Amino acid sequence: MRALIDLPDKERAALEVVRRAVALYIAEHRSNQGSPFGIRRDRADDALAAEDRLRDEWRGR
Repeated sequence: MRALIDLPDKERAALEVVRRAVALYIAEHRSNQGSPFGIRRDRADDALAAEDRLRDEWRGR
C-alpha cells in the first residue's frame, strides 16, 4: 500500500529508519523459520496431547 503525504524532513527520516528496521527484521527472521505447516509431523504424540501436558504443567505452578 502506498500513501502520498507531505512530511517534514525530520519525520520522513524517522520513518525511513523504521522502514529499514522492519525490512531487516523480516529478512533475518524469515530465513530462520520453516513452513508453519507440519511442524509436529515428526513427533510421535499428537498436538492435543502435547497441549494437555503443557496446560497441566501450568496448572501445577
